[in-house]
Amino acid sequence: MYLGCSTQWVKTSVGLGGVIWEGLNYPGVEVVMRRYRVPADQEEDVFLQLQVLEDETVQIRNKAR
Repeated sequence: MYLGCSTQWVKTSVGLGGVIWEGLNYPGVEVVMRRYRVPADQEEDVFLQLQVLEDETVQIRNKAR
């Protein structure tokens, strides 16, 4: 799921070539979940795990600025 959402990142351009990573585009994440056929009874757990990865990614990416 995490890798499948690689095109769903929301970023804001700042300065000359700078980027602030905001997080994932959740409507797009829902599409990816459907495409990956995540079972309905696992959707909440998968989404919560994805949010943990999202938070870590945002912290790491924005720290590198």
